[in-house]
Amino acid sequence: MLALSSTTSTAGSSVGLQPATSRRWDVTRTGSDCNTSLQMLSSRNALSIDLRRQLRSGEDYVYAKKYHGIVYVDCDRLLVPGETKVVCRCAVQPADDYARPTPEELEACPPPGGEPEEDEDANPYLLAETYLLLEIELLHPLSQKPKPPPPVLPKVGDLLPTRPPVDVIENPMSAADQFGDDVKEIINQLADEYHEMFLGENSSNISAEGMEARRQQANSL
Repeated sequence: MLALSSTTSTAGSSVGLQPATSRRWDVTRTGSDCNTSLQMLSSRNALSIDLRRQLRSGEDYVYAKKYHGIVYVDCDRLLVPGETKVVCRCAVQPADDYARPTPEELEACPPPGGEPEEDEDANPYLLAETYLLLEIELLHPLSQKPKPPPPVLPKVGDLLPTRPPVDVIENPMSAADQFGDDVKEIINQLADEYHEMFLGENSSNISAEGMEARRQQANSL
């Protein structure tokens, strides 16, 4: 369903004329027409409204070409995905067949009231800055909004349980290396004991007999 409502500000009126002030149209379009509508609205000046003045009596109107106007509707906003409503203020322009009546035409078809209008150089719609306020509302957008992207799937590595850290296993020492370390440890222990017995702080107060006893003790180790 396409609903259009408009309000037109016209450039004056004359006796016996039927000015258009407010209109509403309800147009039903099927889903198969959406592609056609998109192509139509994508082209420049695709949608236009033709404005004409006519006599209430239906007789010929000598100023019909003078007041023949056209409105080009900008519906670009309806091309936005998900958009269903547009309100635009459109200027009324003179139609391609705009012309002022000649004296012969005024004589053959007198205007309402018999008195001709003042002949102005400018177009009456442009002179009065006539515009049409148009509101277009759709029940469904012509272009649907794109679906949101699916959620990002976790990586395979995130799904697998974390492996516990691997214990560090030192390579076993060879017999020769183990023997060398044992010898170094024994030598260091002997050096510490020797230093304690003969070079320590308490060794200066030991008598000669005590020093000899320590030497004998060291030889027995």
